[in-house]
Amino acid sequence: MGLSDLGESQHVAELAKLKFSEEDLLNFSKQISAVLDYAKKIEAIPTDHIAPMTHPESLHLEQTQLREDISENITLETRSHILTHAPEVQADLFLVPKVID
Repeated sequence: MGLSDLGESQHVAELAKLKFSEEDLLNFSKQISAVLDYAKKIEAIPTDHIAPMTHPESLHLEQTQLREDISENITLETRSHILTHAPEVQADLFLVPKVID
């Protein structure tokens, strides 16, 4: 199932917004082909008899202790101290870079 030529590898790299030299593209092609071949092997495993899970812990939920989600009120001084560690702040909030175009 691996990628058959460098054109396909280049296309996959462009979809992932990756840029490779010719040498690195050859290496990437081998690596991505190995990943796709492994995924094909996993796809062949019969799972019809296995019920889907909503969460990996759902099998042992009675044994799992989850903490209650409680918001804590913090002082203005503590908030200011926390924000001093942020790379960028806007309107007293952490400003993070855009991830999705």
